[in-house]
Amino acid sequence: TGFVPTFSCMEGKDGLPKDEFADCATTNGLDQAAQDKVLQCAASGEGHDLAVLAGVDTETLEPKHEYAPWVTLNGKPLRDDAYELQEQVCGAFKGTAPASMCSSSELSSIQQSLHNIGFSICPKEAGVV
Repeated sequence: TGFVPTFSCMEGKDGLPKDEFADCATTNGLDQAAQDKVLQCAASGEGHDLAVLAGVDTETLEPKHEYAPWVTLNGKPLRDDAYELQEQVCGAFKGTAPASMCSSSELSSIQQSLHNIGFSICPKEAGVV
């Protein structure tokens, strides 16, 4: 449950992200408080600024991005390793990762969700690692 499966669900839909969010978030266990925070951010000036910054970051990547979305981790493109995004993040994390997030069963569940919709890459999330 959580943000990655919600994002994967939205990517597998044909509608606009804002229209698909509530259904995908509810299906993947995001409570109403978390959904409200995401929607508040998306509708705010800060959300707009973050989207613009992500675009600037994308255009200034070295090496240049080859397709979109393009995910990097610690400055390096993941390409097809993004199939294992959560595993990659857990492996790169230098602190004490929550056991549930990096458990084998959770990693397998996330990976299966991404494969089920034919999704091979995820967008960069600045500052995660």
